[in-house]
Amino acid sequence: MIEATRAPLRLTAAAAVTSATATLGLERLVQSGPWLTACFTAILVVGAIGHLARSGRLPRPVVILAQIVGGLCAVTLLRVPTSAIGFFIPGPGAFHALAEQISAGRTNIANESPPAAATPGITTILVLVCAAFAILIDAIAVTYRRAVLAGLPLLTVYLIPATRKPGGLSWLAFIFAAVGYLSLVSADGHDRLARWGRALGSQKSSDPLGPANNPHSALSRRITSTAVVAALVLPWFIPTLPGFFNGGGGSGGSGTISINQSIDLRRSLTSTSAIPLLRYSTNSSDARGQYLRMSVLDQFDGNAWTVGSGGRMLPFSGNVAIPGLTSPAIARRQESLQISVVGEFSFGSVPAPYAPTAISGIANPTYDSATLAITAGDSATRSRLGQQYNVVSTQLEPTATQLNNAPAATNPSLARYLERPTDFPADVTALAKQITANAGTPFLKAEALQNYFLNNFTYSTSVPAGDGNSAIENFLKSKIGFCQQFAGTMAAMARALGIPAVVAVGFTPGTQQSDGSYQVTTHDAHSWPMLYFSGIGWVRFEPTPTIAGARGEAPAYTKAGVGGIGSLPSSSLSPGATVPKPTNSANSCSGKFAQLTGECANAQSGHSAAAPRAFASWGPFGVIPRWFQRWFLSGTATEIGAKLFALVLLLLATVPALGRLTRRRNRRVLVKQTERYLARVATEGERAAGTPPARFRGRDGAAASPMAAIALAAWAELRECADDLGYEWAESDTPRQAALRLAQAARFDEGATAAMGRVTTLTEQARYADAPRYDQPALRALPRDLRMLRSAMAENASRADRIKAAILPASSLARLREGRDRMTASFYRGQRNTTERNDDAES
Repeated sequence: MIEATRAPLRLTAAAAVTSATATLGLERLVQSGPWLTACFTAILVVGAIGHLARSGRLPRPVVILAQIVGGLCAVTLLRVPTSAIGFFIPGPGAFHALAEQISAGRTNIANESPPAAATPGITTILVLVCAAFAILIDAIAVTYRRAVLAGLPLLTVYLIPATRKPGGLSWLAFIFAAVGYLSLVSADGHDRLARWGRALGSQKSSDPLGPANNPHSALSRRITSTAVVAALVLPWFIPTLPGFFNGGGGSGGSGTISINQSIDLRRSLTSTSAIPLLRYSTNSSDARGQYLRMSVLDQFDGNAWTVGSGGRMLPFSGNVAIPGLTSPAIARRQESLQISVVGEFSFGSVPAPYAPTAISGIANPTYDSATLAITAGDSATRSRLGQQYNVVSTQLEPTATQLNNAPAATNPSLARYLERPTDFPADVTALAKQITANAGTPFLKAEALQNYFLNNFTYSTSVPAGDGNSAIENFLKSKIGFCQQFAGTMAAMARALGIPAVVAVGFTPGTQQSDGSYQVTTHDAHSWPMLYFSGIGWVRFEPTPTIAGARGEAPAYTKAGVGGIGSLPSSSLSPGATVPKPTNSANSCSGKFAQLTGECANAQSGHSAAAPRAFASWGPFGVIPRWFQRWFLSGTATEIGAKLFALVLLLLATVPALGRLTRRRNRRVLVKQTERYLARVATEGERAAGTPPARFRGRDGAAASPMAAIALAAWAELRECADDLGYEWAESDTPRQAALRLAQAARFDEGATAAMGRVTTLTEQARYADAPRYDQPALRALPRDLRMLRSAMAENASRADRIKAAILPASSLARLREGRDRMTASFYRGQRNTTERNDDAES
């Protein structure tokens, strides 16, 4: 049986990095969460076991078998340790627990549109997939030494999201996968070249073998890099190829559009154009309040609002009971909608008003008995363009008084709509209680929460998507967000106050057309909270400022309250107004409340005054500008990491240019200071003029004269300018030889040649004579001569050389290399001295 070769650790590490970078692309399917850390851990374990097995020269199949066993133990430890033998050995109990999580994960995947929430079941599936993928990549690239073929499974993993998510081709995921693949191929090439020994003529004999300097290695890097760039650029110019920069569903690109059930609505709301999705006609007398609900997010785990198990799924037979509606005094009316799908729109959850009682035109519809969310019985991913269906709904019309008189919900079946994670921020709960301190009933508390958001917050889609614990805290600090934050935060705060709450996802009523029908577009995507009241059931609230009175409408029962803190007239529902605060204003300025809201209550008036803040707090780094937080700290963990990495690279790229500008400025300052000193010497004498502001030293270490300081600074500036523009400058040339060579290469005219002669003469005098007397006219002309010579050199240089001189000046790069060499030499000298001292001590 063939033994596995002892592959270098670098190749094993490159295979693990490749698997990890490909895993990052799965964030297009699943939201960021602990699954990433678990996947990286499984990949690390698989790589380590493979390296140890190959180091022992085990047969190749045995290496792969060892990795499979090790990967399974890692998954067991990460996902079901309490059901395993010794926390990591998989036994019958562990396999049963894993099977249950996988089954639940498959159900979650079927019910949610990507990116789905990272539920425990989905996390287990992802960790298993990542471990299997790492074993496959390691076997192909390291065990069997076919690194190039590893690109096939990498391409498969990259393309998986494209089949599940509209617009799933992502440039960021492609870059991660490409970098990982190139690192793997490069590591394999290094190892193969190392087995051939030194490449003749490719490097100095004193250097250790470096395959990176081999011409064949350089050619392979150019070929692979060109292929990656072509793959990114070509789709822009070939209409039949999907573009990497087209965005995703709902963003204005082609393809079928889906609305994410996990209320990631930012893409639809920020699309450059509103894409028509639905068109409907209705007999409703209150069409502005007729929202089309799709999904109900009833589970909050601290990371996101998601679709939970809810109630029982029942077939739509026409005998639909409205959950919670037991009071006969609640007014109600029957309404009907005739809906047509007019865009490339896919959905599994059917857009319909609350509460639907009959539906036709949808294949095998079912509904959730607890929330009345409707699910279609056919494919949730196909386009429904041209489909028509009819919905009959019962619209409830409770009054503010009826809602205010509704007793607190005590039914045990509602407990799941009060659940919050154990790490739910205590300061958010404290703020909710502070806002509703003067509200005596659940309705007044709900109304106070809604008005707090309407009157004190600003709507903006520039903030990152998210509705978990951290997103809620950031939203309450900045007071800026869009419907996802408004709905998720109000629902979470309502639960903290003991009011059952969920988040609904769907559309606002849309825009009325000339024929009386309404058109719904991607810009009408919306989410809103629904709160439960005994005897009435689920009731809609509208905390998003731009929706109330614009695309939608605040419910009528919240406009004419029954008194108390939550009662504000409809005219006051405008951004910038203040919300009445409890009379105990002293508590408003203390503790978590003041930290969270960034405002203090005025002890005299009982009102709060929120000052605009240009900075945001960010952990141990103190405060940072909000523009930095918005540009670089928004998005998923992967996107934030990529943006910060790109920022670091950009800052590093500016180091050479900034160093060049600094040296030029210092020399200019030196010339001006020395000129002023020489002028004082000419008028007052050398003793009266004092000490020169700066001195150069000659080759013998003696102090140079002021004239030498100017001349040598000018010559150094001239040489760096020539280096930056690509002109040859030999170390062995005298100033006269260097000047002649530069004049010929740059094709100086008569004026530039004369200027070059004057600068050269001053330099020769400074180097070889260091004359105490100086040529006053030549010194006065020196700044003008330098400007003329720089212009002449730039005029005869290519555009590429001029751009390179501005961005990556060769003089700065040479200085950086010299500094690196000095540090390396110093390090090796220190090691050698330590070794010699140890040898002396032993002898």
